[in-house]
Amino acid sequence: MKNFLLIFGVVFVVSCKIEPKPAPVPVITPKDVKLEEIVIDNTGIVIKYGFIEGWCSGTDSMIIAGNDVWYVDGAVCGKNVSAKYLDISPIGKELLLQLFDQTAFDKLELNSCFVCVDGTDCWISVQNGSYFHKIRYAYGDSVHIATIRPFVRELDMYRAIFR
Repeated sequence: MKNFLLIFGVVFVVSCKIEPKPAPVPVITPKDVKLEEIVIDNTGIVIKYGFIEGWCSGTDSMIIAGNDVWYVDGAVCGKNVSAKYLDISPIGKELLLQLFDQTAFDKLELNSCFVCVDGTDCWISVQNGSYFHKIRYAYGDSVHIATIRPFVRELDMYRAIFR
């Protein structure tokens, strides 16, 4: 019996593997700013992404220019407006630009108005020099934006950081 307990104890101790602690995940915290502090660098590509909801529910806009990401959130009826800023890494910006398919984006001719019937519209505009194109579609309308879905997912990821 003593041998059994000894063997059981050794097996138990050896089998209990101590798991190392995972590396801490860096926390990305946007900085609060005033609306008048927003300065947009128009020398390169400027990506704007936003949502508007009906019945004064709210609106938000995100502007990516250079390595800056500006975010403005507020009620359509003009109250409780806030602005935030985040410095995007060059690698993050490069990934976003790799996901942007200008040819596929140009082919989209969407200009919905779901907000007109108390729905939610999403809009994306891209400007680069003389190039400009904008679409407006129902939030979550994956059928119409399937060709640019990876780009939209990346924009959603940045938006989630601010919300």
